[in-house]
Amino acid sequence: MHPSFFAAAACVILTLGATFQAEARFPRSVTPWAVGTRPPNDFSLRVNGPVEFFLEDVAGNRTGWDPQTGARTDFIPGSGYGDEAIEDSERSWFAYVLGPSREPYTLQVLGIGQGQLYMSISFTDAQWGLSRSILRGYVLPGREYTYRLTYSPEPGASRVEAVTYAFGGFLPPLDAENARPFKLGSTVPVRFRLARADGGFHGDVRAELLIRRSAENAPPGEPLDATPAGATNQGNLFRYDPAEDLYVYNLSTKGMGPGMWELTVRLDDGAEHTVGFGLQ
Repeated sequence: MHPSFFAAAACVILTLGATFQAEARFPRSVTPWAVGTRPPNDFSLRVNGPVEFFLEDVAGNRTGWDPQTGARTDFIPGSGYGDEAIEDSERSWFAYVLGPSREPYTLQVLGIGQGQLYMSISFTDAQWGLSRSILRGYVLPGREYTYRLTYSPEPGASRVEAVTYAFGGFLPPLDAENARPFKLGSTVPVRFRLARADGGFHGDVRAELLIRRSAENAPPGEPLDATPAGATNQGNLFRYDPAEDLYVYNLSTKGMGPGMWELTVRLDDGAEHTVGFGLQ
């Protein structure tokens, strides 16, 4: 195993989906190479949990488990990937990149089961200083989690950012170009897409629809769960249409009252997206 995992450092502990920066700099306690034999710059990560993962550089090279081929690869220059046995017959996966580029790397994590995830990400700067952050959370099978790793040889400048779902905006008839009011009592289709980093679309995201009355020069009312028209939606949850790669909610406006309203889509990464519309 790459020895970065055993270097002593204080840890920043965050929940899944958080954005964090490796700010602290600590003396490296384990240096397997003699000083001067190679540049100290590197980063590494160690993963425990029911997941597969891979790193990808800006040239498209991958190290880790490649979901397109099902193979385990180490095509990023200076990288390595492997696993080791830990207690109770479990295994821990690790990857590292020696002499990394300053260009960002994408870390893609895919849930293959349900359970706790522990991920440690360590950066070694040009002065042998080590900074480390720990990510903890609960993963679900089939769910993808994306992070952007940016390495810097400057102390404390390396960072890891969570890449949230790419919301493609509200689709007609609720897009920005269509400001006409809807007829009170009608059904309003609420639709959107969530893009992935590889150009595809997320189809397993929990998305809720909330509504509240809005008025000019007055604070909006408390958000309420939306009510669906018909039986295609359950409660205030969107359904996914795989044929169109769309999240769809057929909103019933019965009993809502005339005037201006706000619709808010709440995603399971904590992001919210809001659009206004009128009823008459």
